[in-house]
Amino acid sequence: MSITWYGTPNFSYGNNGRFYIFVHICEGWWDGSISTLQNPARQASAHYVISGSDVAQLVSENDTAWHCGNYWYNRRSLSIELCGTTANPPSTETLDTCAKLLADMSKRHLGGEKLVHGENIIYHREVYATSCPSTANVDYAVAQANKILGYGGEDYPSGWQQDGECRYWYANGDGTWPTGWAKIGDAWYFFDESGYMRAGWLSDGGKWYFLNDQHDGTFGAMVTGWREISGKWYYFAPSGAMATGWQLVNGAYYYMDENGEMVKGWQLVDGKWYWLKEDGSMSNDEVLRIDGKFYGFDETGKMLGHSLEA
Repeated sequence: MSITWYGTPNFSYGNNGRFYIFVHICEGWWDGSISTLQNPARQASAHYVISGSDVAQLVSENDTAWHCGNYWYNRRSLSIELCGTTANPPSTETLDTCAKLLADMSKRHLGGEKLVHGENIIYHREVYATSCPSTANVDYAVAQANKILGYGGEDYPSGWQQDGECRYWYANGDGTWPTGWAKIGDAWYFFDESGYMRAGWLSDGGKWYFLNDQHDGTFGAMVTGWREISGKWYYFAPSGAMATGWQLVNGAYYYMDENGEMVKGWQLVDGKWYWLKEDGSMSNDEVLRIDGKFYGFDETGKMLGHSLEA
């Protein structure tokens, strides 16, 4: 690993010790990222920028880089920027180079101690309102660095994880995380392109889904069957897709309007009148008294003829 000095005017002299390391994603590539971090108007910098096997140093490790938007952490940390974007994450080569630099930093500043997220490895999003390091697989780089430091094989987190902004993601245990739909246990969840779990309404593939927004032990899980949302009833198919139109549920027909809301009372469908009871079920093969008049409905639920005065 060779390091080339580039420098930047965006830094403060000195530091208050080296207790933490931050690994960021540039949301850009080599030339543009270095140029941005050298621009005085941007008031931002990092100690290092990595792309593949190339490493640029912008700030001396003896000085403070302006990298995380938190003065206290800036003064006590070292920082690495990985070239890449949310849509095109840093390459494995970039991450492997990062691992070598992380291990070297640990030896020189942390006594060669094991690198652990939440202890000496901090994510930018945990101290500032940002998604950084986004899709950058920092867990992989940290695990590789620990191997270099002699702490054995990969030590990836697994299971549900929560960041400093109370956002949830799921660690597969191999340094990766799911995006899109993923079945975890007996439930389906949806994760955005950065790996964060979604909750509430979701539009996907031209269909609407609802992901449990209540912290009742199934937060984020895809909803199926009946669900009351904001005082209105909806029905979600076994696939999770929100239903519209006629739906046969447990032997009774219900009608869901174009917004998926269950309707009650009179409903005109394809030129025919139907009556939906208070529980939403369709009347069929019976005579009912409605608003002082009698109405008949055939076995398919269509209203028969005219009403009769009570």
